[in-house]
Amino acid sequence: MLIIRNLSIREPVSQQYLVKKMTLSLPKGETLGLVGESGSGKTLTIHAIAGLLSHQVRCEYDHISWCGESYLDQNLDRQNSYRGGKIAVVFQEPMTALNPLHRVGDQIAEMILAHRKVTSIEQEIADLMRLVELDHIQNIGRRYPHELSGGQRQRILIAMAVANKPELLIADEPTTALDGALKMQIMSLLSRLKAALNMSMIVVTHDLKSISGIADSMVVMRRGAIVDQGQYHDMVQAPKVYYTRKLLSPRTCRPNKRVQDQTVLEVASLSVRRDSNSLFSFIQKRAPILSNISFHINAGECVGVVGSSGAGKTTLAKSLLRMCDATGSIKCLNHDWLTMPRQTLRKERCRMQMIAQDPFSSLSPRMRVDDIVKEGLQVNPWLVEGCIEDAVESAIKSVGLNQKIRNHYPHELSGGQRQRVAIARAIILRPDILILDEPSASLDRVVADRILSLLSKLQRQYHMAYLLISHDWSVVEALSHRVLVLDHGRIIEQGTVDHLKHHAQQGLTQAIVTQ
Repeated sequence: MLIIRNLSIREPVSQQYLVKKMTLSLPKGETLGLVGESGSGKTLTIHAIAGLLSHQVRCEYDHISWCGESYLDQNLDRQNSYRGGKIAVVFQEPMTALNPLHRVGDQIAEMILAHRKVTSIEQEIADLMRLVELDHIQNIGRRYPHELSGGQRQRILIAMAVANKPELLIADEPTTALDGALKMQIMSLLSRLKAALNMSMIVVTHDLKSISGIADSMVVMRRGAIVDQGQYHDMVQAPKVYYTRKLLSPRTCRPNKRVQDQTVLEVASLSVRRDSNSLFSFIQKRAPILSNISFHINAGECVGVVGSSGAGKTTLAKSLLRMCDATGSIKCLNHDWLTMPRQTLRKERCRMQMIAQDPFSSLSPRMRVDDIVKEGLQVNPWLVEGCIEDAVESAIKSVGLNQKIRNHYPHELSGGQRQRVAIARAIILRPDILILDEPSASLDRVVADRILSLLSKLQRQYHMAYLLISHDWSVVEALSHRVLVLDHGRIIEQGTVDHLKHHAQQGLTQAIVTQ
């Protein structure tokens, strides 16, 4: 079993404790859910267990052992035999954890050969692909990470982690940014692997519901300390600590009252096709991604867009902004963007802005927050009525950030702060329409609720229309007046939130509403 006594992690300069006197145990064969908001110390804790902590922090503990052996006190070779051998980690972000320059099959082989010799590495990889249910995809081991879907990349990471049949598997946010169906598939896969390989497991998450069918016990962390722990079902059914009740409570944010009926966006017969060429053929095929999409949005209204991964939600957002070729009609305040000359479109772009799914990727790592927020006004100087500095100060204040943050770089900010900077960059242009692509997908429950409340407040303040893309029905329910359900590039159902919640006709809609 895993035993941890009085684990503390602190910064050497400020002496601030990031994890303080943490004590827990995990019996062999059981699953522990490690839950808490961003910055609570969850990832630092599992890095300490795996011996992967950065040298920039100090780690102190009375005792850490697995099955009676204090492996972290052994020499480096012994520690390395544990890492990836007896103790394996599924890291949080597949696109960061996987090497973009190597094929995924080679990366799995590297994990195997680092710990043992095999007679046929190809057969080992094939067996692992079958274990994580990827064997139906031809030559998947020859592909690069960017050629795989989010769910497939996550399964590759899991295959690498279980390659040497570990005794303890640690999964760090294994379902972040995946839609409801994929979340269930990944958690179900982890559950089956645990039983098949007789493993113990630690699942780090901010989504308590995602571990409902897999966790035996749960530890709740806040500000580096354990605030609650016990058996999972006991804690969920009758939470004794206020913070645990807060994590389990339904969202309180609700859609704003609509005050205008003016149509700000009207989309008719929008279609997007992707060109695909065969390697040995000169025939060009055009595969449809979006087909005959029609809808409208009124001023001050929020329209939600839901659907499974690959349904065309993000392609819809890009086509509205003319970031990809499309046919049909996109009228923003009665101006058709698809027929508009590029020079005119450049001046009109300020009317429709987008907040991308991953703020860390969408914010330039080489620019300070001040430069990121003001960049839009520097490109569109005619939008500034006064001083640009005053506009930046107002935008930073309106998203609830301290002015001192203007001198920071994105990597120095938390996930919630980066999302607020992305919102400030968009609203400084005073758009009529704001496209929100999964605004809370990578955030924990507490921070996500704050972002949703902020978006609701900004909509009331600036009378913006929202197009909200999400795979989380609770997020859609918190902000949206109407909802479009996309499947394979088509709208299969639409209506008000209440109508779809209680009278959905399509199986996909029913699955999304009840997830």
